[in-house]
Amino acid sequence: MDFPGRLISGILAVLLILIFPLQYIAHSHSENIDSLVDEKTHRLTDDIRSKGYLDIQMYEDYINFLDTTGERYDLNIQDIRPVKGEEITNINKNNLSLVPVSYIKPFSAGKETEILINVKARYRKSYDEFEYYNYLYISKDNGETWSKIMNLSGEYFTDQRFTFGPDGHYYFLKVYSWNYVDYYTHVVRYDSQNNTQNTLCTLYYNISKYKEIIFVNDKFFITPNSGSYIMYSNNAQSFSNGTYLGSNITINNIVYGNNVYVAAGSEWKSSSGSNTAVIYYSSNGIDWTKSQLSISANANVIFTGDMFIAGLSNGYLYYSYNGINWTSMGQPTVASNKCTNATKLAYGKNTLIISDGNKIYITKNNGKSYELTNLNVKNVYFYNGYFYGAGSQTNYNPMNGFKKSRDGITWEEITLPLSFDKEYLIEITNISFNNIENSAKQLVSITVSPTFQTIQKYSNPLFTVKVIYSDETSRILSSDEYSIEGFDASKIGTQNINITYSENGITRNTSVSVTVTPLQRECPICHNTYELNPDDTDPGCPYCKELITGIEVTPDYIEVTQGDALPVIVTAKYKDGSREIITDWISNYNPEKVGLQIVTIEYGGYAKEVTVWVYPGLIRCPVCDTEYPATEDNCPVCAAKVVSISVEPKELTVMQYDPISLEVTAYFANGDSRIVDDWSIDVNTDRAGTYIATVSYKGVSANIKLNVLSIFSIECPICGLRYNISDSPKGCPVCSEELVGIEAYLTSGSNIVQLGAIPSIAVILIYRDNHREFAYEGFTLENFNPNILGVQTATVRYKEFSTTIIINVVNTLDTITCPNGHVYYKNADGTDPGCPYCKTAEDISTVVYFDITYTSEILKEIYANGKYYFKKGNYLTLILIKKDKSLFYKIQNTFFKTSLIGRKKKFVYGGNIY
Repeated sequence: MDFPGRLISGILAVLLILIFPLQYIAHSHSENIDSLVDEKTHRLTDDIRSKGYLDIQMYEDYINFLDTTGERYDLNIQDIRPVKGEEITNINKNNLSLVPVSYIKPFSAGKETEILINVKARYRKSYDEFEYYNYLYISKDNGETWSKIMNLSGEYFTDQRFTFGPDGHYYFLKVYSWNYVDYYTHVVRYDSQNNTQNTLCTLYYNISKYKEIIFVNDKFFITPNSGSYIMYSNNAQSFSNGTYLGSNITINNIVYGNNVYVAAGSEWKSSSGSNTAVIYYSSNGIDWTKSQLSISANANVIFTGDMFIAGLSNGYLYYSYNGINWTSMGQPTVASNKCTNATKLAYGKNTLIISDGNKIYITKNNGKSYELTNLNVKNVYFYNGYFYGAGSQTNYNPMNGFKKSRDGITWEEITLPLSFDKEYLIEITNISFNNIENSAKQLVSITVSPTFQTIQKYSNPLFTVKVIYSDETSRILSSDEYSIEGFDASKIGTQNINITYSENGITRNTSVSVTVTPLQRECPICHNTYELNPDDTDPGCPYCKELITGIEVTPDYIEVTQGDALPVIVTAKYKDGSREIITDWISNYNPEKVGLQIVTIEYGGYAKEVTVWVYPGLIRCPVCDTEYPATEDNCPVCAAKVVSISVEPKELTVMQYDPISLEVTAYFANGDSRIVDDWSIDVNTDRAGTYIATVSYKGVSANIKLNVLSIFSIECPICGLRYNISDSPKGCPVCSEELVGIEAYLTSGSNIVQLGAIPSIAVILIYRDNHREFAYEGFTLENFNPNILGVQTATVRYKEFSTTIIINVVNTLDTITCPNGHVYYKNADGTDPGCPYCKTAEDISTVVYFDITYTSEILKEIYANGKYYFKKGNYLTLILIKKDKSLFYKIQNTFFKTSLIGRKKKFVYGGNIY
């Protein structure tokens, strides 16, 4: 071969050596990217189908992923709606409105509270015989004093229902009875000022049919007890029935607020044998409508000034602003205590209290949190700044079942003037309140300021004592109007003393604290004041004892060695002439500074200077026995002496002519170590081979194994075999010869074969390094019969490998071509079935056409409104087309003018929207 031929052959060999590895790397990289893109596109399609929309985040996450592949793609999104007929959409909207209403109901000022109560007493004389007492008591001074105004003991023993009316009188439901059997119920008006009563009207049912008589918002009501009507009247002289409520209705209370009446109680359900809570509302007090609240319980209701609160016998509270719609406030709870019956409740001073057996639950934040106090009362009320508790049963005399409180937490007894010669069961069954004018001013309380003061021994405290009267007036008392008890001016310490004042038979007292301190004296020297001893003796001025007038330091010249402490004695001189050696002085002495120092010693604001000479100190090295200055951190000899080195890696492989990169660590005599750079090695990489190389640093050496590879050496990326490219120009001698699979194709380009003919087959051999070669012989075709019509799966075998191909055996003489150019087969009997492609369905549900929304419209909607919604039943098609800009494509197209062994070019996913 001449020189040009040899040159061309050499160039081709080099190109093949370079191209085959590049082709393999590019193909491997492309397959990984195709797999990731395929998975990501599939996942995006499934997300859109399940969610029913594509938003900005989903779209941009997908586009950003495509950018990271380094390839270029075209993305097409289609929203396909099959149009079958008319579509009708109805949209209904509900309007909601909330109208909060609130107001503050003021209390009457400048009034006394008049209280009317019904007290019952019962004594068992024998098993079936009782003695009854039934009294009405009234107080005109907030419960301080009481008068019995009515003895009802001769009448049938029953609760007295009464209410305070608009004319300053009380209105009763009173029984007319004979032989302890009540026949009629009278409505009686009682004048508490003149102690007179008169009957207004008669109700022709016994009193057990009526629960309460209530006056609210200029209207009288009589509520049913297992009845059907709420009776109403404007003047209590005649009553009429309101709206029919049902059977077995009991109404416990009626309140008015926010322009609506609200009644609460229960309805007996004979079918279940239990009560159901009922709440009615009315705009006029006549026509009543049941609210939506219906719970198996009994109910009571109060009005707080801006909302209604209903308490149920199951322990839960509800609130409403209009009496119609009720919202739960939950169950009052404190720690492990839960309210079991919330029908006894009262509201005042922004405080709601609920009586439950022997517990009182208190909330000041509308039920967000509660406090708990123990109190055994059945009913609670609020009037004119006080909470009242009444109705507990007691066997003790005098009666102590009536209490009052300003805050619902601390309660005081209200004692009634009752006395019995036997143990009676006593109970308060009803209570009513009224404001009355009180012309007789009475002493209510006293206040003292200051409540705490400090005075010297043998001095007297000074107080400002103010008395407060029932008409809300007050005055300051002079020191001779009140008395002080429990004070001793000669006793040092804190004393609790009582201050008492009496007026018109009423006594009020309070207690304050006074602290008595020892006598004091002024020092004639420093003029400070100090306390004398408890026995009044003088201990001497403590300030002069601690007042320094100067300091002394000895000696005033010192010689020390570096690091030594300062050996001086410092003496403090005091104003009273005493002297004391002190140790907590301070100085600016530096024990590490060599040479002359003028040191200042300070204490108590005074200073003295001394002269100090510091000699340098020496240290003997324990390793090399060398002495060196103490100012040095380490022995300079040991710090420079290398005792050993270590080299990493111990074995190094480099290419021919490449530099040698090592990490050399030097170890010094003082124990330090560091990585060094100025090491040397006795071998270079000019010649390929394996060497035992010596690395040296400052006279210390270590050996490593050095492998120098030829520049013609290549490592196979598949099996890891290293080979010389000059010896194996075709590539890896293992992977280029190892067969891993075959592919088979029909050379005609179609899988259709004429009946009776043998198809022409091309077999491609696939090697481990992924290069392919055609096989022209050595393969066989199995499982194929050319004389049988139809589709057959034939097997192609080559050595130990096999693959299948699909062959469709047809008789082209039995086909028909329709006028539209469609080719189809005759029937088995030779008749014409008609062109299947030209048939059209006549079913009304047939899709008439497809309404398609394309990518540009979809993206416009996404970036305008954040999302594009796909309707349920529409078809989603997502097509991703890869542009041929990959490295693998360029290599194939450049050298082989083809990309048949290329990547997947198109990704298509879609389906119905769920």
